[in-house]
Amino acid sequence: MAEIIREIPSTHRPDKTVVFVPERREARLKRKRRNRRALTAALISCAILGILAVILWRANERKQAQAEVRKLGDGHQLVVDEKMVVQALARGLGK
Repeated sequence: MAEIIREIPSTHRPDKTVVFVPERREARLKRKRRNRRALTAALISCAILGILAVILWRANERKQAQAEVRKLGDGHQLVVDEKMVVQALARGLGK
């Protein structure tokens, strides 16, 4: 009876989970490993790009701060100027 039923054409697709096909399993495992490696590489690349962006940003900030100090003159003069402003304000408010 089972042999007769097997010979009847059917539109149903065979269930791939029932039959163990070593080639398909191996191909699935290969894809899984490849995808995991690609994801890991993408995450590492994003982390490296983020770190480089922060480093470049900080270097640019430092360079701008140094340019401002050079523009204002010596750093010691800047401290003296601040003290003079505070003294002038104190004299002006005291009157």
